[in-house]
Amino acid sequence: MVTDHFATLGLPRTAALDEETLKRAYTSRTRDAHPDQATGDEHQSTALNAAFETLSAPEKRLKHLIALEADEAARAWKTIPLDEAMMTLFDKIAPFVHSIGDHARKRQSATSALAKALLSGEEMKLRETAEERAAELSALRETLESRLPEIDARRAAADAGVMRDMQILQAKLAYLAKWQAQVREAFMALV
Repeated sequence: MVTDHFATLGLPRTAALDEETLKRAYTSRTRDAHPDQATGDEHQSTALNAAFETLSAPEKRLKHLIALEADEAARAWKTIPLDEAMMTLFDKIAPFVHSIGDHARKRQSATSALAKALLSGEEMKLRETAEERAAELSALRETLESRLPEIDARRAAADAGVMRDMQILQAKLAYLAKWQAQVREAFMALV
């Protein structure tokens, strides 16, 4: 049985969850449940933290909704193939992240000031590319997240195809979250 994190926070099951609503629900419930309070309950506090963490990320929230609402066949793990646009983006991200690793190795092996200075031009170009990739990923994430209200409307209308579309959207958001983390780490390696 899957714990309903929406119920834990007293929220309706929805794909398009407003961040402020989530924060208010979490804050009001954790105030009394925190173990440092007289009425505190460590188990409840842990459950509230898990619920907040799951519901605050759209890809995790969608995965949770699928786990709560899909039938067994739909809940079974399946590979969601990337569409052409996502593959094109991956083809930009993967070599970039690899090039950061190459640059870091060059920088570590550079022992003289001259050798380090010669790498500065490459480093500037990599930083610019990191910013471009980060912006591209953020824009795509915003576009995908803008589909969440449509998912809710289709769920409310009992659209038969919504579960598969939720799985595809969840997979895309999960890939984006991973790539965004990789680009952030790559950028930090340049600092």
